[in-house]
Amino acid sequence: MLSGFKLFGILILVGCIACTAVFFTPDHNGEIPLNSDVSTRFSFMSSDTSRPPPLSLQQYAPNNIVFLLDISNSMSKDNKMDLLQKSMSVLLERLRPIDRVALITFGNFPDLLYSTTSFSDPDSLKKILKKVRSTASATNVNGGVEEAYERARSVFIKQANNEVLLITDGEFILNKHTTELVRNTKEINMTCVIIGTDAGAIKAAEYVKSALQLNLVTLINEATDLNVLLENVKSRSANSSDKTQ
Repeated sequence: MLSGFKLFGILILVGCIACTAVFFTPDHNGEIPLNSDVSTRFSFMSSDTSRPPPLSLQQYAPNNIVFLLDISNSMSKDNKMDLLQKSMSVLLERLRPIDRVALITFGNFPDLLYSTTSFSDPDSLKKILKKVRSTASATNVNGGVEEAYERARSVFIKQANNEVLLITDGEFILNKHTTELVRNTKEINMTCVIIGTDAGAIKAAEYVKSALQLNLVTLINEATDLNVLLENVKSRSANSSDKTQ
């Protein structure tokens, strides 16, 4: 009689194991009912990780940035525009709706291609950048600088980083009027972004450092320089944030 009970218990145990095996069989697709607690927890854990987080509102003051881009013929050589676009994308991905952004190109004449007082769509500006062609036969840098400063002034933000980023790959000279504009407009910073290592770029960098005595950023190598525009803006924005405290 005792052996019969043992046999009955063994049969029940085997049946439970079989049920468990069926539930977790490889043929089961692993789907979890939508109303289960596990499904809810998973939904909160998922997030869009395709873009880096924006700059901290507590650490970095608002930015008013005017990109002033040289579109002379030489900018189309040696992947200079590609390097610039990638570096700008790193910066644009971190900006916020409190930031103001404009893009002005200069060749034969300055041209405002983009402007917003609430930057929330980096893709819109990146699409415009991809369409920019370096075909100008002249480099009207003075007209470009005047246009950029006028734009920066028109949307000026107090206690913030108001900055013009002059981007070029070759030698340039500011006339007396434009030089005084840059030197006397203390509330707006100008950073010169020099791309490449050819003779024109080297002369431009020397001119920026010695004659103009402005902040200089160089873009030379994709492997090391993609973050330089972001780090420049972060530095100025952090300094502006310190002044507000």
